[in-house]
Amino acid sequence: ALGMSQDMIGNPLNIIPDAAGFGQALSAQYVSLAEDAPDAAQITVVSGNDAFGVTINGAASQEMPQLDEMMPAYLQAGPADEDSDVVAPPGVGGTAAAAGAVFDVDDGHSIVAGGNFTINEAIVSYSAVDAPVIAVMGDAICVVSISQINVIQNCVSDGLPMQPDVAVNAAKIAARTSQIDTETAQETENTPQDFPQGWAVTRVEGDLMTVNWAHQYTFISDHDRAEVTFSGEDSFIGLGANIAVNQTTLLEFGVGYDLIIVGGQMIDMALISQTNILLDTDAISHDGMWPATLSEGDNLTFNAASIDTLGIDSHIGMDSDFAQAGQDLASGSTTISADVAQSDYFAGNPYLNVLYIAGDLITVTAIAQTNIVGDADQISVELAELEAAADGPVTVTSGSNAVVNIASIMEYGMDSIVMVGGEVYDDVLLYQAELIETDADPLDVLQTPLANEAVAFLADDMADETPTTDGVFAGQIDTSTTSVDVMGSVVA
Repeated sequence: ALGMSQDMIGNPLNIIPDAAGFGQALSAQYVSLAEDAPDAAQITVVSGNDAFGVTINGAASQEMPQLDEMMPAYLQAGPADEDSDVVAPPGVGGTAAAAGAVFDVDDGHSIVAGGNFTINEAIVSYSAVDAPVIAVMGDAICVVSISQINVIQNCVSDGLPMQPDVAVNAAKIAARTSQIDTETAQETENTPQDFPQGWAVTRVEGDLMTVNWAHQYTFISDHDRAEVTFSGEDSFIGLGANIAVNQTTLLEFGVGYDLIIVGGQMIDMALISQTNILLDTDAISHDGMWPATLSEGDNLTFNAASIDTLGIDSHIGMDSDFAQAGQDLASGSTTISADVAQSDYFAGNPYLNVLYIAGDLITVTAIAQTNIVGDADQISVELAELEAAADGPVTVTSGSNAVVNIASIMEYGMDSIVMVGGEVYDDVLLYQAELIETDADPLDVLQTPLANEAVAFLADDMADETPTTDGVFAGQIDTSTTSVDVMGSVVA
């Protein structure tokens, strides 16, 4: 196995009771998977401060890659029809601009058995419940994790040339301070300040949980078998070009306080798991001279993940006054002492909003994305004396599949001093794995031209119906740190 099972994320509520144990187990599993991976696999395991920044296939980079620039040839945007805004894929010369219009094709003959496109895209943007000072009676646990896996099996059984496949794992992990004007902050520190003269305490009897969980799964099985004999001047035969899209966008607003006192644990987790598996082993037979244009590879598996946090938590030991306030509130008190309210942390605040949570303060955002695509085709092409009579070239596209996961988690908060009465577990984990297999038949299945069953594919069910479309969708994600929440800084 190349990577962790997405059951490690599963239902995020299951990992909360032992959050620190989950983080430690996750870190240990990343290391063991790297040690046990196949020799042909490229494995990257990074933790701690080394995981920050942009990492592409294990190497540091300045910026995230753009999906549009990496799409396979068949899925690249083509020219738009003169009478329509719809962009036609290669091989299709025009798209019907109105009902009843005649379908047109490019000059020559085209067979498209590949060109499949699947994309899972999830964006979660939120401002959590936060405060510049947080006192945690129990443990403080923070885990940031990105796991990315790309597997391509594309074995040549016909001796024809094959374009290289591309597997991309791109991850960005960033944490930024919420301080905007450092000079103004310094001037404020040097100016005599008044202390709060009033405060109010809001109690939550239990846990306060903010959980965002998205699980996107796409499965496509498109094993085509075709015997094609051409006649006439122009033709287009489409057997592939299936499209599957999952898109989710979540936007959430939290509440800001001046002080939060937590009776239990403080748990903060941001988790992204992405897996792409593509089987594209084709068997192509032909007579006559092979056409000049052939796409038997040119596949793309693409994972892009970003976790961007505004607001940095600094963990320190518990202050005795704040510890006593936590004990008093746990015993039923409805207020805090003046020693806490008029601490130096709150100088300059005329009034304090205080939140007391009797249980745990839990913030978990988890995104799991899986694409499994099987596109093992068998094509027999009769080419004798064809090219001389055709208006244009003869092309066969059995590859050019794009399998894409895009995920972004953006958390907007504030810089916080976190006093911890228990233990602190704080870790950042990055795991990337890429494997492109071109040497062995899938699952040891013998491939013969035009056999009824060429590939045994790991699936329990087959899709009953496959939707069709004239256009090609290309998902985009803003890989910058620009907020989609225009009021994020105000609410925080």
